[in-house]
Amino acid sequence: MKPHAVLLILLVGIGFFLFLNMSVGFGLIRNQPVQILHLLLELRIVRALAAVAVGAAIGMAGASLQGTLQNPLADPYIIGVSSGAGFGAAGAIALGLVHPMAVPSGAILGALISTGLVLIGVSVLGRHNPTHYLLVGIAINAVMASLTMLLMFGLGPKASWVILWLLGDFGNATWIQVVSLLSGVTVCGIALTRLGPALNALSLGDDTAVSFGYHVSWTRILAITLSSCLVALSVSCGGIIGFVGLVVPHIIRLSVTADHRWLIPLSGACAAFLLLSCDTAIRVLSPTIELPIGVLTAFIGAPFFLVILFRYQFRHD
Repeated sequence: MKPHAVLLILLVGIGFFLFLNMSVGFGLIRNQPVQILHLLLELRIVRALAAVAVGAAIGMAGASLQGTLQNPLADPYIIGVSSGAGFGAAGAIALGLVHPMAVPSGAILGALISTGLVLIGVSVLGRHNPTHYLLVGIAINAVMASLTMLLMFGLGPKASWVILWLLGDFGNATWIQVVSLLSGVTVCGIALTRLGPALNALSLGDDTAVSFGYHVSWTRILAITLSSCLVALSVSCGGIIGFVGLVVPHIIRLSVTADHRWLIPLSGACAAFLLLSCDTAIRVLSPTIELPIGVLTAFIGAPFFLVILFRYQFRHD
């Protein structure tokens, strides 16, 4: 199927679930006062848009990182960017910062620190081997996750809420966070799509990219930085949601196209559709229990990760 046709289908699907969220909201509160009607509809719309924006950010970041690092196992969660953003956001909460942009700013700072540590670690190892990014990222991921757990001890009653949020939760999303994320997704998504030809060459190997006239190091650093910003904004809005950035780009790459000019926006649209549909299903099937969406995505993505790992290993043996 043509990429533009798949993109149209995904956008129609997203529109359908947004309409479903609104219609369910009308059905649940049709007998309530106008003030409550307005409040609940606003919360439902914000939550649905948060799922769309977070999914788009994670999907595009995953597609970019896999091409940039020339590794099908690359993922914002695995290489430590998500954990760094989670640590920064949890730090802002632990400090008691009340400004609406405090948590997003902390998440961005944490993600950039993790990214910087990964880049420094790879440079210390010497040649920019794509595998080094993955290995250093896994180590940074472990360190940031440990630091986040240490912060939990100082949060007291807030710890349970922060842990739930870090597992993936759209219930506390605000309009400021959603608008900021949608703006970041638009800017970074356009920039990454413009890098599509360079990422196409880079995914074939550094020598190939150089032969086409691309500066490998700067292209890689720019793509990783843009992806880190996307992940940071997504974590500040919806917590840490793993494996979506790993699974979705593979689905698009295997079934539609490997051209990053289409792969990046299609991965964003597909991930947005996946998270919105999962979040809608969770709330419709279990309205009294708030199941973290990160638990569901990990349950789906972890087996897929193992399949990719085994295929990648057998291919290189």
